Amino acid sequence: MSLYAVVDSHGTVVKLVSGSEEQVLLNVGEGEEAIFDPYPGDAYWDHENSQWVPIPPQPSPVYEWDPYEKQWKDPRSLSAVKREAKARITAARDAAEDGSRFECDGAVYQSDLPRISGASLGALTALLNGQPFAVDWTLADNTVKTLDAPGMLRVGFAQFAHINALHQKARQLKAQIDAATTIAEVEAIQWSFP
Repeated sequence: MSLYAVVDSHGTVVKLVSGSEEQVLLNVGEGEEAIFDPYPGDAYWDHENSQWVPIPPQPSPVYEWDPYEKQWKDPRSLSAVKREAKARITAARDAAEDGSRFECDGAVYQSDLPRISGASLGALTALLNGQPFAVDWTLADNTVKTLDAPGMLRVGFAQFAHINALHQKARQLKAQIDAATTIAEVEAIQWSFP
C-alpha cells in the first residue's frame, strides 16, 4: 500500500492516507483533493503546475508558514519584536557589566562591581581617615598588582566609566530599535561592545 496526501485548496497537506486509491478517495473531504504523486515531505501541492513544491527552511522558530502566500511569516507585531529586542539588549548590557574587561593604568581588570566598589570604598575611607591602604588585586590575566588607595580609586572610577559606556551603548541601540520601521531592521540590531 502507498502513502498519499490529501491537500486543501491552498495545497497544504491536511492528512496522509495509506491504502488503495479508492480508500484514499473515501478520506477526501469537501474542498480537498487526493494527490497520487508520491509525497516528498515538507512540501505543498502547486495546483496550477500539478507538482509538489518544497517548503523552504523555516528562517526562525517564531516564523509560521502562510499557505496562502506560500512563504514563512513572522506573526509577531513590530512593537512585540521591539520589546523583545530591548530586553535582549538590556540582558547583554547586564552580562557585560559583570564579567567584561576594562583598562586602568596599563592593566586589564575584569569588571566586578561589588568587589571593586567595596575595595574603592575601603580605599576612600582609609584616605579620609589618614590610614594606610594596600590591596593585592588579581588582574584579568591572573597576575597580581598591589594597589594603594589612589590606585584603587582610579580602578573604581575606570570601572564606573566602563559601565557608563555600556549603558550609553545600550541606550544608543534602544534608540535605533525605536527608530526601526520593520522587524528585519530590529533583528539586525545586535549588541556588540569592544
